Amino acid sequence: AKQRLMMLSSPSEVRFATEWITGDLGLPVCPALAGDVYAAYLRWCRTNGESRPRPSNHFHGSLAHLSGWEKKKARVFPSDHAVWAILTLYILYLLTPWSLILSIPWVFCVLSGGVYFGQHYVVDYIAGILVAIICIVGSNQLILRKNENQKSTT
Repeated sequence: AKQRLMMLSSPSEVRFATEWITGDLGLPVCPALAGDVYAAYLRWCRTNGESRPRPSNHFHGSLAHLSGWEKKKARVFPSDHAVWAILTLYILYLLTPWSLILSIPWVFCVLSGGVYFGQHYVVDYIAGILVAIICIVGSNQLILRKNENQKSTT
């Protein structure tokens, strides 16, 4: 009885998480998108008569502090930030070569910021830069072939 009373006095997000983990909700216990978990929480609140569910930022913040609910940082290999930064740098160079004065520091900030904040490893950026270079070289080759084909048909 004491355990049940303690559970009822817990915040709604803790009770929801406990019921989910114990299988009382009928939902699979597996990795899920934050929005889907919050939607399930809102349904649970309506079903259980919770008149004031927590806002999503409070809900997710509370879950992050529960044991076993640590949020893992997503790391993407190769870095799409690096790909887009280099492609943008190249396009700006083609349009106005003097724009490199402004765009190179911008690219440096984008790339170093990701490493500094722990979103990427340096190797992610190296791979992203290589992907961008492959895209640039490949697209230039396609344009050259197209131009050669047009010249040969005329």
